[in-house]
Amino acid sequence: MSAPAELLPWDTEFWGLRIGRVLSERLDARAAAAVDRWAAAEGVECMYLHTHDEPEALAAAQDAGYRLVESRLTLTHEGEPQQTADVRPHRAEDLAWISDLARRTRYVSRFGFDPGFPDARVVDYYEAWAVRSCEGWADAVLVAEEEGRPAGYITCHLPEAGVAARFGIIAVEEALRGGEAAGALLMGGVRWLQARGMRTVSVEVAARNVRTQRYVQRHGFRTSDFRLYLHKWYA
Repeated sequence: MSAPAELLPWDTEFWGLRIGRVLSERLDARAAAAVDRWAAAEGVECMYLHTHDEPEALAAAQDAGYRLVESRLTLTHEGEPQQTADVRPHRAEDLAWISDLARRTRYVSRFGFDPGFPDARVVDYYEAWAVRSCEGWADAVLVAEEEGRPAGYITCHLPEAGVAARFGIIAVEEALRGGEAAGALLMGGVRWLQARGMRTVSVEVAARNVRTQRYVQRHGFRTSDFRLYLHKWYA
């Protein structure tokens, strides 16, 4: 019989807590009880659940002790990318700047809205994610430049385990966010993935992050899904 959830090794190592994720996107009372038994056996302290905006599924999850921490839109691009400035693969000498920009970027994050995670570690989480991406977790990290200096970066992921080609982190220097760097990164990422046979590319944006949604939509992305992210903490 297959397990109803899985351990997340990287999250567990980073937070210093046993972190798990429910494998199903829909819970009922029986499935929730099975997850609880598995969590007890594995010593899980926090469980993630990703689900759709369906009243019955959300009510069952909340009855089982899961609490909503974030809603996200999936935006998808198909077809030819708009013409923008070129981007380049990141270089070893970019790592210090990428790490620094990750620390200076203000993230709209579910971890920041869950009091179970210490605020001081949320920025550390995204810095570690960026560095990990440069070390091979992402299939590519692309950099946009303005006036010969790095302006922003994007992480690209090829499909795996049923997940479509997607972007992970997009970060741009604050003084340049009204310019062309973000558009160049989005379209450069689309071109990079399309060159490897991917016709559909997606990115997730927090529903509360309206500014980013509008920018992504202006570059040909259309909303294709809406999902809820919930956490459950065990004593």
